Amino acid sequence: MPQPVIETGRYTIYHEHGKLLGSEKPHRVYTGDDRVFIQAIEDDAGAAMARGMERIGASEIFGPGDLVAIKVNIGGGIHGVLPTYTDPDLVSALVDWLRGIGAHPFVCEANMRGHTITPQLLTVRGYTTFLREKHVPFVNLSTIPRVTFQFLGIHKHVDLPLLLLKPNVKIISFAPPKHHWECGITCAQKNMYGAISEAKKSRYHRSYELIDHVVAAAARVMKPALSIIGTRQLGAGLGPHFAIPFNFNRLIFARDMLSCDKLCAEILGYPVDKIKYFQINVQGADIRYTMLPGSTPVEAAALDHIRANRIPPKSVETSKKTLFVQYFIPSFIQTFVYHHFEWLLTWLNHKFYVPRGDPLTSQRG
Repeated sequence: MPQPVIETGRYTIYHEHGKLLGSEKPHRVYTGDDRVFIQAIEDDAGAAMARGMERIGASEIFGPGDLVAIKVNIGGGIHGVLPTYTDPDLVSALVDWLRGIGAHPFVCEANMRGHTITPQLLTVRGYTTFLREKHVPFVNLSTIPRVTFQFLGIHKHVDLPLLLLKPNVKIISFAPPKHHWECGITCAQKNMYGAISEAKKSRYHRSYELIDHVVAAAARVMKPALSIIGTRQLGAGLGPHFAIPFNFNRLIFARDMLSCDKLCAEILGYPVDKIKYFQINVQGADIRYTMLPGSTPVEAAALDHIRANRIPPKSVETSKKTLFVQYFIPSFIQTFVYHHFEWLLTWLNHKFYVPRGDPLTSQRG
C-alpha cells in the first residue's frame, strides 16, 4: 500500500493512480462512554443548548480553534414539516455555543436523490437567514474532494467527503428523532449516512440488507464526537416522508452514538434489536446509557402517543422488500424531477398526518 496521507485508528487514506482511496481498519465501535443528558427546550433554545452542552461535558470534547462539522438532516425532510429535518433555530444555538468557546463550526449536508442542497432549499428549510447573519459556513459534502472508500465487509466502494475524514475536524451528528420505513429509526448513526458524498445513495437500497451495512459503516468511519438528537416536534409514523408530529421539546446529548441510539429507540418505541445497522456496530458489546442528573425525561403522555404511532418492525421488513424497485429509477430523473413534486408530499403531510398529531405550542427563539 502507498504511503498514507491520513492514518487513524479507524482508517487509512492514501493516493493511488491519482485518486484518494480509503480503507477501513478493524476497530471497536462502542466507546463505553454511556453518558446521556436530556434537556427541555422550552422557549429559549440558546439557554437549553448551553445547559445541555455543559452537562454532557462538551468543553472536554471541543476547544478553542477546533473545526467542528455540524452534520444536519436537511435533505431527508419535507417542506414545512418541522419534525422531518433539523430545526435551524437549534442549529443556530449550537453555533453560538461553539463559537463561545472559541471553536470554528460549520454546517454541512450532502445531496440526496430528491434534493440537491441548493440556496433555495436552505431558504425553504429556514437556514439561510441565520447562516448569513452569523456568517456561518455551509458545506455541501457532495461538491468537495472525495475519498473512494472501502468499508469492511462491503464489496461496493463508497465516496466519502475528505473534509469529514481529516483528524482535525470533529463531527456533531445533529438530527431530529424520527421513524424510518426501511431502517426503523433515524437518529445519530443514520444521520451520518446522509454525509456520503454521492447523491446516488439510492443504489444502496437496491439490495435487502446493503443499506443497513452502509449506514453502519458510514457512522463507524465518520464517527461523531458528540451526538445531539432534538426537536420541538418529533415525527412518528412513516418517516422520512410522512410524519405525525407530537410535541417533544427535548434535546438529547450523548457521548457515544450507540448509547444515543439505544435511548432514542426506546423513546420512539422501536425495538433496538430490530435495528440492523445498530446491531452491526454493537460487535458484541453491552450497549447501555446512563442518564445524567438533571435530565428532563419525556412525559409519559408524549411517549404513549409516539409509541402508539410507531412504525412496526414488520412494516419495515415489508418496505425493504417492496420499495427497492423505486431505487432503480434513473438517477437523473430522481435528481431533477422528484423535487418538483415536493409540494405534493407537503400537502399529503398537512392533509392526512399533521392533523393526527399535536399543534406546535412552544415558542421559537
